[in-house]
Amino acid sequence: MEKIDFAYVMPTGINAGMSTREVFYSKIDKSPDDCWHWMGKKFRNGYGCFTYKGRYLLAHRVSFELHNKETVDGLIMHSCDNKMCVNPEHLSCGTHKDNYGDMRRKGRENIPLGINTGRGVLTEHDILTIRARRLAGEMCKEIAKDYSVRPNQISRIITGARHAHVSEKNKMTPQEYVKLAMRTNTDMGRKSNVIHSALLLGSEAGEVISEVKRFFAYGKELDTSHIKEELGDIMWGVALMCHALGFDLEDVMRTNIAKLEARYPDLKFDAERSLNRDLIAEKEAMERAVQ
Repeated sequence: MEKIDFAYVMPTGINAGMSTREVFYSKIDKSPDDCWHWMGKKFRNGYGCFTYKGRYLLAHRVSFELHNKETVDGLIMHSCDNKMCVNPEHLSCGTHKDNYGDMRRKGRENIPLGINTGRGVLTEHDILTIRARRLAGEMCKEIAKDYSVRPNQISRIITGARHAHVSEKNKMTPQEYVKLAMRTNTDMGRKSNVIHSALLLGSEAGEVISEVKRFFAYGKELDTSHIKEELGDIMWGVALMCHALGFDLEDVMRTNIAKLEARYPDLKFDAERSLNRDLIAEKEAMERAVQ
């Protein structure tokens, strides 16, 4: 993997002007129990997530590299069994065999999922770790070495061709998103919620526009993590509007697709059809989509 430049200064976003090292340390809470708790984002499998140049890295691997000044190809294991801990004293480099043995000694062995690796079988924990490592930028052939499998088997796990059910419980429906997002909404009534949503959508879209302007007009590096964050805020504004007006977000998504299918029967953009739209046909298609 590419070595992390901890002196690299973040060009834009909320961490603009800070070095990678400073950003990393700003997201750590050194608690009395000796663990360094990661306070930033986390992957779906529970491990800390650190954003670096648009890539999503496992926070404990970043910590190991930062404090040991070396790039690691193997697994990084926790002696404390705390997935969100980044204390370098609790981290060590090992192999899949070492990790599997450690899980067995501590009684954390998961039910086998059925891929025979020559060293046993891949567990649910292994599947989630493999996906997190690939998301962090590791190549399939490097991950495959740790599990004694072929790279194409790792690729099939990543794409969901194998063990897709492992991630099913982590997927989020549109309805679930609205419900979870609205936990942080101070409900001020329908009118105020609509106004709040409209202003929020405009301001957050402006943040995306500003980021793209810096990239397009001034030649700055595109801060994809910042854009992703702002898109999340836009989604929150969409959820608030749906909540205020009683819309089902999935219905909004379905009607939009139905409108596009009615406008472009060949399912590709057509300049002529975009200018001469059949609004009645589009409306009928949208109504059918939610019947």
